[in-house]
Amino acid sequence: MVQVAHLVESSREGQDRVSILRVEDATILLVADGSGGMSGGAQAAERALQEISEAARHKALSDRASWLATLAGVDEALFCGPGQCAIVATAAIAGRIVGVSVGDCGAWLIAQNGIAELTANQVRKPLLGGGEAIPVAFDPRLPMPRYVWRPTVC
Repeated sequence: MVQVAHLVESSREGQDRVSILRVEDATILLVADGSGGMSGGAQAAERALQEISEAARHKALSDRASWLATLAGVDEALFCGPGQCAIVATAAIAGRIVGVSVGDCGAWLIAQNGIAELTANQVRKPLLGGGEAIPVAFDPRLPMPRYVWRPTVC
């Protein structure tokens, strides 16, 4: 079982965006970080979340190739826009986590057995919206829960 907890404190003045969606039996977590070194980062982050949210309703959420294609499409859609962003998109579905990232947004799987950096192999640049983003997918095996057996004396 994957548990999702979140706290989002947002300001439309900032360039970061977060979205948590439920699509059928999947929980989708999106974090977009608008590029602060140029104008339009907030708009790029907002539009990226909108594009991915819409695509997620029509894609195979448990398929790495589908996530890669989705981000390639979003990169193309943002290319004519005002800015760029980094993003990490994950879907928790059927006891698995599948996702993709572009840029320097990170994701970690925190389990009883340890911590795994899901986005360890991502490519930091170019960002989403530059027309040359390199999405990197991840599909880790969820660690089996560690059970501790303690005998009881009756």
